[in-house]
Amino acid sequence: MIKKLNHSILIITLIIVFGIVIGTGEVMGVAPGSNQDPLVSKSYVDSRIEAVMDLIGKLSSNNDTSTSDSLMTYEVVEVAAGKSLIGYQGTEIILRGGKGLAITAPLGGLQDMTEGTDILSGQDIPKYHLIIIPRDDGRGIYVESDAVFMVRGKYEIMPLD
Repeated sequence: MIKKLNHSILIITLIIVFGIVIGTGEVMGVAPGSNQDPLVSKSYVDSRIEAVMDLIGKLSSNNDTSTSDSLMTYEVVEVAAGKSLIGYQGTEIILRGGKGLAITAPLGGLQDMTEGTDILSGQDIPKYHLIIIPRDDGRGIYVESDAVFMVRGKYEIMPLD
């Protein structure tokens, strides 16, 4: 009878310990080794870091004359009245001073990321808002009065047509 009692206590103890071990992963939100918490090797992490560093090096060594010195920082760009700042896909523009109107394309306007809206052709560009050019299709800003922009990415300054 004592052997059966000791055997039962051992089984109950093992069940409790097993439950605690399994429950700990669920309490923490992610079970170790699951899809949400995969194991990776150091060589994998090192290769991913190297790939990212190579990409950053390629972006910052771009010597296109219509590109700001570094695609990683904003460039201050002054544009005279009557000219247009035309951006390429992904170009970020912030109007700091002056006045500008949106130049759009048949496929849409300029994305105002600050407001979360689409700026349509001829609408005023709000100061200090982050504007993104979504495509290489001639979108940009027509400058009504001398303007100062912060620009990150490729762009061109075009004279009045």
